[in-house]
Amino acid sequence: MTISIWRLSHLTLAISTSLFIVIAAVTGLILTFEPITNKLKPYSIGSYEQISIAETIEALEKRYDEIITIEIDENNFVAASIINKKGEYKSFYINPKTGEKIGNLIKKSRFYDFITNLHRSLFLKSTGRLLIGFVSFLLFIIAITGIILIFKRQGGIRKSFLQSCKRKLSTILSYIFW
Repeated sequence: MTISIWRLSHLTLAISTSLFIVIAAVTGLILTFEPITNKLKPYSIGSYEQISIAETIEALEKRYDEIITIEIDENNFVAASIINKKGEYKSFYINPKTGEKIGNLIKKSRFYDFITNLHRSLFLKSTGRLLIGFVSFLLFIIAITGIILIFKRQGGIRKSFLQSCKRKLSTILSYIFW
């Protein structure tokens, strides 16, 4: 009787959490492509490490009235915030050697923003994160009940380890993953 309760609870938890696992896996896979697409943008300057900040500031001062910030983002693109001759505030990627604009700042696409919100919190913000935490706890319970079921089938913890020492590794793995 107890074995059937463990099996039933294990199956019920597995079915109830499988949807969350699929959502997390698919959205996680999609999110791995965001940094790749950003890196493919043509805003990278090959050897910007060899250029001093003084050279970059000098090149920018020749082109613009005021320099607010210069930074290197996570894609190793050099970005600058300036005030131009017309008095307008602008932010864009620059060539650190010449100070010229080479492109606009990359904004996170609406698609990746949508997928990120789905992946992190199922569009429910803090409630969704709490729900994901609860599902993670259920996955932990699934792992524990699975271990208990394996030990029950083997006839106890001691017999399980004694039998596994006598078997080949391939037999053990096929038994666990079957």
